[in-house]
This record gives sequence, C-alpha cells and structure tokens, in this order.
Amino acid sequence: MLRKAVAARFGYDPFFAWAKQTVVVQVWREHGRLGARVQLVGESGVEQGVRELTSDQETCSELFDATALAISIALDTTDPPAAAPAPAPASSAEPETPPAIAAETPLSPPRGAADVDAPPPSTHRTSRVRWTVAVDGVVDVNTSPSVAPGLAVSVRGRLGALSIAAEALGDFSVPSTLGQGRVESSVAAGALVPCGHVGLAFLCAVGELGQWTAWGLDVVGSQSRGALFAEAGGRAGVEWPLLETLALRLRGDVLVNLHQSGLELAGGSWAAQPVSYAAGLGMATTFR
Repeated sequence: MLRKAVAARFGYDPFFAWAKQTVVVQVWREHGRLGARVQLVGESGVEQGVRELTSDQETCSELFDATALAISIALDTTDPPAAAPAPAPASSAEPETPPAIAAETPLSPPRGAADVDAPPPSTHRTSRVRWTVAVDGVVDVNTSPSVAPGLAVSVRGRLGALSIAAEALGDFSVPSTLGQGRVESSVAAGALVPCGHVGLAFLCAVGELGQWTAWGLDVVGSQSRGALFAEAGGRAGVEWPLLETLALRLRGDVLVNLHQSGLELAGGSWAAQPVSYAAGLGMATTFR
C-alpha cells in the first residue's frame, strides 16, 4: 500500500529491482506516539538522506500519508534512476521485463492528472476515543483537622490531546486532638476532571462535590457532624508508560474551598482552610 501511495503521487511506479537507490522505512510506537524514519540509501550502501516523522493519532493513517509524501519528495529531488537495460532483439524469446519485476503485483495504469494527488484508499480507522481506568492513592491536606490519606478511582475518555474523567474519591483523616478529645473525619465525593495532554504531562481543571463528616472518638455524648464538601481548582501531573497500555501516574492538586465547614468539640474548634492540597500516586490502564 505504501508503494502504491508513492506511485499515485508520481503518476507511475518509481520502484524497480535494478535501481541504484533504496528507500528504507521504519515505523514504531513509543510513549503513546507513532514514529517513522525514512532513509534514502545509495548504490554503495551509504545513507544519502533521512527524515523522521511523528504522530499523536491512535491509528497509522496520518503517519502513513506523511511517510508516502516524504518518500515522494526525497525521490523527486534526487537524480533520476538509471535507464533500464536495452531490450533483447525481437527474435529473442527473453521478455523485456526481468522475471523479478514480472512476479511483483502490478499497479494500476497511471491515472489522469486530476487523480495523481488523491490519497490512496486506507483500511485504517479514524481517530477514536481511548478509555483509561486509573486508581490513585492520595493524601489530602486542609480538608480535615489532620492529614487524610485516601483513594481515588477514575474513568477517562480521551480524544487526541483532550480528555474528561469522572472520579470517585474518599479519605479518612488521621486521629487528631481537638480541645479535650480526639476527632476523626472523612470525605466522600465525586469529581469531574477535564484535561489537556502534552507528551507525558497533563493539566486539568477539577470540580469536587460530596459530603464531609466528622466525629469524636473519646468524648462522651459526641455526635457526628456533617457538612457539604465542595472544592474547585487545578491539577497537574505526568503519566509515565511502563507497558503499551499501563502507565505510572503522579499528580498534584490545588483546590479552593467553596463551602466553609467546621467542628467544635470538647472546648476546641476547627475550621476548614480556604485552600487545600492533594498529592496522588497510582496506576492507569488504557483500553486501545
């Protein structure tokens, strides 16, 4: 198909067995990106030029077309190939075309000028949404009277450089002293996280909404106290590929408290801070 794509741009097939130049094409995937290297090698085996291409698309169609164009340009700017050997006398039974070429799959006859630049048919599918499931261990600061470790689970859909995720998160604070007693608290919330991706890094907006609950541990007659939990802010992080569909995630959040919550217990009081912070480390798997 690549050979036919180049021939479509030339209007004829420029490849033949006795040519003095060879085109070498390599294609690979690395860190979620597709790459290709096109090398032009001379008769003596010395490289005469190289071109490297990359694509962020999930399928190879964009890279395929760019590679065909790069080959066409490279061949068009070099010296024309040596002429084919003169045909044998008419009385000879030898065919004009060497058997090696005759055995190759023939191309369609050259098309009209209006058709030369038309892209070849492609069996590749267009770009599609990639789904990722991630599990992160998180540590929240300023959402409770003490540091609160927790867990976040998210499902993300990504198209190109943009994505949006739905996230469920929960944490339990480390017991801390408040007044004459000790207190614990928890957060259970959901979040919506739209993101932009550049290479391994991502930058997101975060909106969280849920329930904050606190209770005394050793105070007689204490009852749990609940309040609305609402925060919004930003997130930055990286996803480092370990395998083709598995990545290590590192993220950090800075969030503004949209609903003031507080607690009074046994002569002590605590109020939520205007800004909270969170750090997370986890794993993400992508379904291709």
